[in-house]
Amino acid sequence: MDRNNVKFCVILFLVLIATFVSIGTASAAEPYYVNPCGFCESTPDVVVTTSTCDLSIAYNEIANENGVVNPLWKSVVQLNNASDSVAAINNSEKPLGSSAEEYWAVIVGGNSLFAHHDAEDMYNVLTMASENWDANHIRLLVNESATKANIRDAIRWMANNANTEDTCLFFFSGHGEQSIIDDNGDEVDGLDESLRTYYNETILDDELEEWIGDVKAEKVVAILEACYCGGVLTIFQIEEVPDRDGFAQDLEKVNCVVFAACRVNEVSYNLQLLKNGIFSYYVVQGLWSVADHNTDGKISIRELYDYSYPKVVGSTETLIDQEDYNPQHPLLWPEDDIADNIYIIKLKAPAPKKISVPVEYSTIQKAIEAAMSGDTIEVATGTYNENVILNKPLTINAPYRDSIIHAANNSLPCVFITVDNTSISWLTCRNGSDGIRLFMSTNTVISNNIANYNHYQGIGLRTSSGNIIANNTAKYNEVYGIYLEESNDNRITDNDASNSVDYNGIGLNSSNNNEIRNNIANSNNLDGIRLSSHSDNNILANNIANSNKEAGILCWTSSANILTYNNVNSNDKGIWLYNYSTENIITNNTAKYNEVYGIYLDESNDNMITDNDASNSVDYDGIILDSSNSNEIRNNIANYNHQLGIGLWTSNENIIANNTAKYNEDNGIYLEESNNNEIYLNNFMDNDYNVYSIGSTNVWNSQSKITYTYKGSTYTNYLGNYWNDYTGTDGNGDGLGDSPYSIDSDKDDYPLMAPWVNYFASASSVFDTGTGTYPSIQGTHEGTIIPSCDIEVSKMYTYSCVGTGGHTKSIKLYENGVLKASGNWSGYQHDWQNIAIRPAVTLRKGREYRYVIETGSYPQIIHVPEYQAVTGGTITCDKFTDANGKVYTDWIPAIRLS
Repeated sequence: MDRNNVKFCVILFLVLIATFVSIGTASAAEPYYVNPCGFCESTPDVVVTTSTCDLSIAYNEIANENGVVNPLWKSVVQLNNASDSVAAINNSEKPLGSSAEEYWAVIVGGNSLFAHHDAEDMYNVLTMASENWDANHIRLLVNESATKANIRDAIRWMANNANTEDTCLFFFSGHGEQSIIDDNGDEVDGLDESLRTYYNETILDDELEEWIGDVKAEKVVAILEACYCGGVLTIFQIEEVPDRDGFAQDLEKVNCVVFAACRVNEVSYNLQLLKNGIFSYYVVQGLWSVADHNTDGKISIRELYDYSYPKVVGSTETLIDQEDYNPQHPLLWPEDDIADNIYIIKLKAPAPKKISVPVEYSTIQKAIEAAMSGDTIEVATGTYNENVILNKPLTINAPYRDSIIHAANNSLPCVFITVDNTSISWLTCRNGSDGIRLFMSTNTVISNNIANYNHYQGIGLRTSSGNIIANNTAKYNEVYGIYLEESNDNRITDNDASNSVDYNGIGLNSSNNNEIRNNIANSNNLDGIRLSSHSDNNILANNIANSNKEAGILCWTSSANILTYNNVNSNDKGIWLYNYSTENIITNNTAKYNEVYGIYLDESNDNMITDNDASNSVDYDGIILDSSNSNEIRNNIANYNHQLGIGLWTSNENIIANNTAKYNEDNGIYLEESNNNEIYLNNFMDNDYNVYSIGSTNVWNSQSKITYTYKGSTYTNYLGNYWNDYTGTDGNGDGLGDSPYSIDSDKDDYPLMAPWVNYFASASSVFDTGTGTYPSIQGTHEGTIIPSCDIEVSKMYTYSCVGTGGHTKSIKLYENGVLKASGNWSGYQHDWQNIAIRPAVTLRKGREYRYVIETGSYPQIIHVPEYQAVTGGTITCDKFTDANGKVYTDWIPAIRLS
């Protein structure tokens, strides 16, 4: 067999292997479908192909809907419609006498899926967003014009025109192969890498080296979107490969910086969702301004690499998560200072404008394509049948609030946002896989939208952090109203995520440090709000999650969350901590009228459950611990439940203190196989049976002595619980029974003769700094308050300077970073020195509360950093910022809280 036959067989064998590995059993006509959220497998969401797919794409119309040719496509028209003139165009000479740096480019879209989109998008961003690119200095070759001869001639045209001080760019998107036997021995692996033209002609890396080698410019960049185009790497790091191979090695010989889509052993992916190659999509997105990391108005190849690398890797890891697909890793070579000093684009100075739809553009997507970063797109009343992809920092709003995006393809989102610093408001989005989806997006605001009746979620965040989702309605969606996956540090406030057909209202999966506040999540098929898969350190405050078929709020394997001031009523379970959810704080919640449990801890340890109302459960119990240890259950109410007030099953070493369980139809407290729990200072009253304990040994009094007051006298002793069916006596009048209260095999040795609140002085009615001094000025005070006793607070008085209207404009009180209460001034009315604080709150002895107080006019000031001569505690100043912006650390407001 001669050499050519051997070469043909090897090529055919390697191509078949590459095709099998890249697209598995799917043929080119049947692209692989992937669901990016991995939840609802039946919904095709993202079409994934690689650059090895053998698909030809018809060239798009270059005229607009009115038949007018866009002048940006002048070079395309020439090359596509007058192929005989290509050589003449490419060989035209640069005018004599030109010495300033100029920019030259050859942009090629070959024969892979979306290659023409990649090339056209690169052309658009260079000609629209830059100060340094001239359309006459760019040759754009797509589809039929992307022949080997035209590509060669276009590079020669660039070589003939560019001087040494110029910058030259070769951009290619298309098929890449690594299956041709090396004839000249310059490849370590014995195979040449190659690019494929529209007509499947082969461009070897050696040929590309020769063509680009004729370019005289000192700054030459090749950006390559093709399978195996890295060539410089094996599976090891660059530094560990002394004999480099592939495109990067060949092009480095001719002083060309290579920015490649993937490594030598990787394929380059296209996504139907983006209608681009993933690599090209994020390269172009970066050039629209977002890759300008140092905000100097220009983007170097290094900045472009730094921006797009995590985006490409993250996208392929997240969206292409099937077994036979591996992420792609872009490469930049050489990785030295050269890349910092080659600028691909010098951005036009921002001049934000408004674009009207449909007056100026018939669709939202066309307006986005025409917009510059920072522009505002206003969408007029009407229904727009399209799927919108947002890859630039833009503002999109519907000023008349009745603009509807009805997804043209219901397997894709109505609005898909992949970029930072975006704002979407007042739109209605329906019939998509999602209403609005953020992917790898930061600092985006989604507000006042309606995202109902979508096939997966109303609003979804995937690997997106630092965003605001506020005042939206996301109802009647099939899976979630609002869903966060691997998304951190977001604020989800004042939304309605109710009536999800199959699953939950608000869901967090592996998402941390989010604030979920003031939302409604009612009547969902499963949970109102669900935290799962290590969603930790989130704050859930002031939410309403009622009438859900499972839990109002569920924490599933999620820890260190704060749940406070939520209403979770009439669900199957109110608040449910499940499967090793630890160190959560559950405080001041209302969990009433639930079918099974008010608050339920299942295999969850080290949580604090305080100041909640878990009453009126319809079928079962108020507060239940099942296989849950070392929790603190304090100061809760568990009354009027159908069975138990408080129940423990195989739960050990918990503290059960200061709770009230009365009028329950079965037991006030029930324990089974639960040991070493400390149970004291609780009220068990008027239950069918106050206590039942089986197979359990526990401590039914405090383990240290406590000072208390009973009928005017002060004592120090161990304290047990109040049992209203205790029949013993108190001979010495110290408030403790003379005989134990019997609890099956256990006993309470120090039973109380009255409910536990009678043993402690009433909460102080005031926290009062007293009067302050002058001079004074209005401003914002920040500091801490530590009460010396419990203080009931519902209003604040401000001491004012004589002859002034000094007052407090607003107050906010926080505990552990959670807003507990606030108040605002209502003007100079009859009681103008007082402002109401809502909700009324108890400041507990010894706890630290942070205050933020904004004052007006001339309130009195105490000029010290810490003030202890206070009725009811101490107060400090962390910072006072006056009306002129000056900052002090010794200005404490003179106030009284009562």
